[in-house]
Amino acid sequence: MRAVSSFLVGFLLGLVSSVDPLTAESSTKEVPLHTNSYEDKLATIRDAQAKNILRNTVAKEANLDSVLNLRLDNAQISTVEGFGIFSNLTHLSLSGNFINNIVPLTQLSRLKTLDLSKNLIVVPSGITSLEGLESLNLSNNRLKYAFCCSFISLIHLKLDNNNLQQLIFINNFNKLLEEVDVSHNPIKSITIRAPLPSLKRLNANGTFITQVDDLVHLQALEELHLKNCIHLRSITALFRHMEDHWECKLNNLKKLSISEEFLDNTSKAILADIKKQKNNKPSIL
Repeated sequence: MRAVSSFLVGFLLGLVSSVDPLTAESSTKEVPLHTNSYEDKLATIRDAQAKNILRNTVAKEANLDSVLNLRLDNAQISTVEGFGIFSNLTHLSLSGNFINNIVPLTQLSRLKTLDLSKNLIVVPSGITSLEGLESLNLSNNRLKYAFCCSFISLIHLKLDNNNLQQLIFINNFNKLLEEVDVSHNPIKSITIRAPLPSLKRLNANGTFITQVDDLVHLQALEELHLKNCIHLRSITALFRHMEDHWECKLNNLKKLSISEEFLDNTSKAILADIKKQKNNKPSIL
């Protein structure tokens, strides 16, 4: 009888010991209750440098969705993949990094200001899909060929110091745009296919533009900067000849900054006449 009992006990112990320890562990392991914790979300950030900085700057945030402003300038960041976790972000500055692909940022539908200056961007793919964007800075990048403006809410646009050859304003867009800076680009033409009722300041200093005919449609323009445009010979399209004087077709233009030494004689005469007038409108700088 004792022999039988010993056999049964040994048999049962053998069964227990033969259970796969991994199976046993998995059957008793607790399933995490919070799969969207701070660390889980932060793990979606692919750039290690960005992740470390974010961990130190927003570590006390109870919810990453509550972050509204983020500045990561000169942080040696090369990718913005995963930044969509900041779903309510309204102000983002990433100036002075090594970013070339900005598509992941198109998930930030609440963005109002975006500074991507001094990066490595060649094509700003998807940027116009940010319909709430009011201020965009893409200066000092590697943009080339043409930049097509088709924004809904944008007010300020900086594209200076790139390699753009053409600036195109698309019809039915850009109605709120007030300021555009395309200075120091090899831009040969500025194409305006529709009125820009709010545009007040246009900086085209140091560009390669050869004519200003399309600019006559900018009736809200208050400042026009054309310094060091070495290929620009005539600005007569912006003026009309009255009985004894010239006047500007841009009725609201207050300031015209231009390098006269590159202009033809007719254009120089127009500017001289404007300077003599009592109202001196626009003022020539």
